[in-house]
Amino acid sequence: MPQDCDLGEGVKGSLQSVTIEDVDSLETVAAALAKEVQTRNQEIAYLNFELGTALKRASLTNEIGQAVFASRRSLTRFFKLPFDLMKIRKKYRKRSAKRFVPTIRDYTPADADSMKKTVLFMCTNGGGLGHLTRSLAIAKRMKRLVPDWEFIFLSTSPALSTIRREGFKAYYLPPHAQLEPAVTSHRWNILLRNTLNDLFALYNFSVVIFDGAYPYAALVNEISGQERLYKIWVKRGSAREKARLLRDKQDKFFDRIIAPEEAGRSEEGTTDREVKVSPIILLDESDLWTREEVRTMLKIPQDKKVCYIQLGAGNINDIDSDIHQIVKSLRKRRDVMMIVGESIIGSELKLIEDDIIVLKDYPNSKYVRGFDLCVSACGYNSFHELMYFGVPTLFIPNMNTVTDDQYARAVAAEESGCGIVMTELSEESLDQAFNLLCDSDENRKMSENRIKFENGAMQAAELLVLSHPRMRKSYEIS
Repeated sequence: MPQDCDLGEGVKGSLQSVTIEDVDSLETVAAALAKEVQTRNQEIAYLNFELGTALKRASLTNEIGQAVFASRRSLTRFFKLPFDLMKIRKKYRKRSAKRFVPTIRDYTPADADSMKKTVLFMCTNGGGLGHLTRSLAIAKRMKRLVPDWEFIFLSTSPALSTIRREGFKAYYLPPHAQLEPAVTSHRWNILLRNTLNDLFALYNFSVVIFDGAYPYAALVNEISGQERLYKIWVKRGSAREKARLLRDKQDKFFDRIIAPEEAGRSEEGTTDREVKVSPIILLDESDLWTREEVRTMLKIPQDKKVCYIQLGAGNINDIDSDIHQIVKSLRKRRDVMMIVGESIIGSELKLIEDDIIVLKDYPNSKYVRGFDLCVSACGYNSFHELMYFGVPTLFIPNMNTVTDDQYARAVAAEESGCGIVMTELSEESLDQAFNLLCDSDENRKMSENRIKFENGAMQAAELLVLSHPRMRKSYEIS
């Protein structure tokens, strides 16, 4: 072989592994060369794209500069400047439409067949953890069913430690709302597209599972037309009417819609792609700590009732805030100890109170056996955890959410006799509510009246595994 023939590291490694017995034909060598050519073509395509973008910017800037300069030399050209700029814009928009733009298919690993089969969970979140928690609940159970598969997370939530603690790899992309105002939605979607391309170059994804209120434009563009990908949207219901109509139009971009139901509420009809499962929560009964363990860890006296408070916002020292009014009412009772839940990604609650314990952990639901009553907002995860584990609760729904109808959810709990709904707080109404919740007989009745349902996390996991041929095969083997 000539000394100046550089085959590249990928081909050299493949050739070194070829023995005399293997070389009955040139098929092995040809396969190695084909992989190297595919890799190099991907690199060339990417470089061409970057070079074309740079040249386009340079030539566009030059033409705009020439037009502006010419307008300063002639009154006629000055008045023609807007039209000249419009012509330049039209010219380069037409070029952009024809220019090659790399997509996921151009970044598929060259050695995909030899790589571990992988699932990508993409979950959105800003100030909360709802979508991340639901994705984690499904991923944990899918891992039990197909332990030879790998599960990767891409999330806009900063709580990546909660994912990695479960043994999954996780990547972070800041949400658009948390970036500088100069970063437009279009620029953020370019960032998402590039991130997806990088991940698809690193992993051999067969399944993409999106959990969010509305699919991002970049995600839809990248997965559309990808026949090799099994595309799933975990699409929670209970959206307000206008939001529901907008979301339903995105169903066509996914192969399957997993729709977690709302406990205690009848659901409307589904589309051909949509499959309903029971409400999804992270923990099962066997995952909880006992009442004795919780009280010992948190040093709670045995003669005290425990009220868990998690509203997500508010300042205890602000006399107009909900949490201040709640604490004031509970302090009238000498038999109640208060625990205030603090978000692991939120601002710190600076509470130094003898009768209040601040709990900052994830998930806080593992402490639920130690709670006698609760005061909570009515987000999907919190509501269904409290119902599933039977904690009598005063629900204070957030009435300002765009897509989530918390009030309707809270009313369902009240009608079932397992909760109390309050949208306007007053000293009298709070006192009445806590008198009812702290009464032992009424408390027991409310717990028994909880809306009962099966945890849909395993339902969703089994559905996804058994509906995908490769995962089903792995499940049957294991």
